[in-house]
Amino acid sequence: MNEKTLAFSGDMTAEVKIKDYFNDYAKQRGQYDGYVDTSISFAEKEKKINDLLMAEVKKLSGLDFNNSFASIEMMAKNPTFQWAYMAVIDAAIDMVLPDFVDRTTSVYTEMRNGAIGESFKFDVESNDLFIVSKAGRNQRNTEFQREDIGQRSIIPFNHNISVSSNKYKALCGKESMARFLMKAVLSMEAELTKEIALAFAAAMDDVKDNGAEALHVAGLADKSVIKLIQTVSAYNRAPAILMGTMSAVHDLLPQSANLRMMVDSDYVRVGYISNIYGTDVMVMPQYADYAAADQYKLALPDDKIYVISPSAQKPVKLCLEGATTSNTVDSNADADLTTNTTINKSWGIGVITNAIAGVITVS
Repeated sequence: MNEKTLAFSGDMTAEVKIKDYFNDYAKQRGQYDGYVDTSISFAEKEKKINDLLMAEVKKLSGLDFNNSFASIEMMAKNPTFQWAYMAVIDAAIDMVLPDFVDRTTSVYTEMRNGAIGESFKFDVESNDLFIVSKAGRNQRNTEFQREDIGQRSIIPFNHNISVSSNKYKALCGKESMARFLMKAVLSMEAELTKEIALAFAAAMDDVKDNGAEALHVAGLADKSVIKLIQTVSAYNRAPAILMGTMSAVHDLLPQSANLRMMVDSDYVRVGYISNIYGTDVMVMPQYADYAAADQYKLALPDDKIYVISPSAQKPVKLCLEGATTSNTVDSNADADLTTNTTINKSWGIGVITNAIAGVITVS
């Protein structure tokens, strides 16, 4: 049982219910194909999660909600209640966020959790094998070979979300605590997964820019692509896959026209071939680049297909530092009686690996 589950009275069913609520949301949007509880509607689940979260707030605050002289509206003004409210949200974020991030990035990302203040260190061992030499029977040894291990560090940085909320409306059921939690998780997941994908894409650009010509192919000629797949698989000693955005892998087709347009093919059904040359093809989600000057710009390149070996050392490292925390300004401090809250989550992302990877530029 993880630390964040213990925040919910040590009740594993709380974690199951919250994750089911999130999985149901994702399934409705085609982002999850696993099991969800279908015995009740999504709206009913939201109500149950609201009740569950509020029960934990009451319990964590330690306040006497049965006191006839203090209504729940009055309790909501209590700083202890406000702290407990966000503490429960923080704990629930840590319960759900790693699963959401892992769902779309686990093929090429290793995730680690650490304590607050921790600097994450990674050992990078050479992927080369020892050279086996022919030797005479009267020869004691050949040339000695060293087994070098390097070390790289990733230092996390704080990221935050500042929001205004009306806890009075939440108490009256007009604002959903579960929906607030959902939006906080989805906001962090969107930023995290985009940063991971951009770090990976930037590292793959270095493969081409640093002169590793054997690991870069221009165009989709069958033999060139197959040779790159073989090279990555051979040097990683692990099977390779092809990975890119939907627009990129859409162009990945056999040169033979007879193999392209079979009516029952993957290409006709889903817009790309899921396996080509005996190699699996994976679609990377595209991300909205809200910070770009151009409207509706996308973050990842649509002209690159990447060749990696997922079972070798994963290239991207995601380091989550400590627990999610928040600080709240009392609603009485603002003229509109809203509560201003900043949610803090610390993470670091880097590319550290001993595996090789290849890049195909789609012309």
